[in-house]
Amino acid sequence: MPAYPSATTGVVPTATPIPNSNSAIVYFPSDAWNKSKISPNCSQSQSVYVTQTVNATVSFNYTGPSIVVNTISSHNGGLFSVLVDGFNTTSAIDTNTAIGGNVSLPTCYPIQFPPFVITPPNYQSRTNHTIELVFIGSAPTPAQGTTASVGQFDSFAIPDLESAFGVATSRNRRSASFDLGLATACIVVALFHSLAF
Repeated sequence: MPAYPSATTGVVPTATPIPNSNSAIVYFPSDAWNKSKISPNCSQSQSVYVTQTVNATVSFNYTGPSIVVNTISSHNGGLFSVLVDGFNTTSAIDTNTAIGGNVSLPTCYPIQFPPFVITPPNYQSRTNHTIELVFIGSAPTPAQGTTASVGQFDSFAIPDLESAFGVATSRNRRSASFDLGLATACIVVALFHSLAF
């Protein structure tokens, strides 16, 4: 399986967004989620779904080796646990930016899975998957004076990859072997240049 961008960097490959209004996204229980018409400019959707209900979930079925989750971070942001194919990956999405939390998070916070803390059994051998985010409440270091944490969900996105072997889709049809060959050529030129001068 190829190396994916680090989940801690917020750097993800190009992806096809699945806005939060897509009928394939399931919010449960539905009355635990409120649709806010106010969303940051960086949002992939025209709105944000917000919950304060512990164990409220948002789920989506996807095809392919990976998925991007877009959440909104804030000083009273809460914590989501990540289940994939019914398996608790023990991965979490901490959207808290208060002092003591992750103050460096961007407002619109993309995170790609995998990597997982624990990979679901047989994940690589299947192409169809289900991701479920479970709002578990307060982050480990909530903001002082905060009475409630919120989970703010923006969207999912499917990275533009056809397979786990790095073959790009129509946005970028170069193969992984072409990219590797190009990188190798650059290294050889750099080495030659450093030896020649």
